[in-house]
Amino acid sequence: MRYRWVAVFGVAALVGCGAPATTNVAPTQTRAAELAQNAAIVATANAPTATPRATTTPSPVPPTAVPPTMTATAPAPTMPPMKLPTATTAPTKAPTVPPTTAPVAQYKIDVLGYELVAPSYGYGRVLGMVQNTGSKPASYRVSAALIDATGKTVGAHEAATQAGIIAPGEQGPFEIIYNSTDTPAFTGVKFTVQVSGTTGFSLRGNAKPAIGEQNAAVAKDGNLRVAGQVQNAGAVGMDLTQIIYAGFSATGKLMAVGSTFTRPTAIAVGGTAPFEFAFNDPRIVDYAIWLDAWESK
Repeated sequence: MRYRWVAVFGVAALVGCGAPATTNVAPTQTRAAELAQNAAIVATANAPTATPRATTTPSPVPPTAVPPTMTATAPAPTMPPMKLPTATTAPTKAPTVPPTTAPVAQYKIDVLGYELVAPSYGYGRVLGMVQNTGSKPASYRVSAALIDATGKTVGAHEAATQAGIIAPGEQGPFEIIYNSTDTPAFTGVKFTVQVSGTTGFSLRGNAKPAIGEQNAAVAKDGNLRVAGQVQNAGAVGMDLTQIIYAGFSATGKLMAVGSTFTRPTAIAVGGTAPFEFAFNDPRIVDYAIWLDAWESK
């Protein structure tokens, strides 16, 4: 915008040069009124031009959704009455009863198994092992009934060789010999074991035989041979000192059972006596020894 100066009665005024401005002065106007009018003109010319304000177009307001009218009101669900728990007495816990352990018999010996040896020179043999399952040392005596295929007993025999006394948990051998010529064929054996204390089937008493020395070697004939010494480890003399032995194959199969005596059979307190025995089967590669003796009177 351009401006020009206009002199009105000696007063300079800056007027915008847009369209020409016309100033009318009433001829009858007084000096005071002129001054007031000139001041108003100057104020109007000096006032800043107002910047036009941007107009904002209001966004259309969506119509308010009117909820549908419910035609029927569902009744509120009725809560069933709550049943209060009835106080109960806690069950009484039954006392724990420890399992009852059957008492171990003092004297009890069981047969572990047996082997049938083919008859030779008219005699057959039944070899077996027993074990002391009782709580005390015991002596035993094994008997056998020979049973045929129909379940009938066709023979009855008692062990010719067996260990004198075996301790709890220890095993011992037995050998039953029968006449194969007179005995009918049989397919099974039923055993009966009589058990007693240390004075029942043995007269060991206070005798305490012990192995002092033993040596095993294969003889020239291929059979195992064993020799050694038995010592009297007790406080009394002993007699009829006996060695009971069993021979086993390489697989542990029982192959032979036998017995022998020391030479001499009587051994004083602290003394020793030698013994010797040999197997007659080259398949036997291992052995075991049991001792028995009678107390000297």
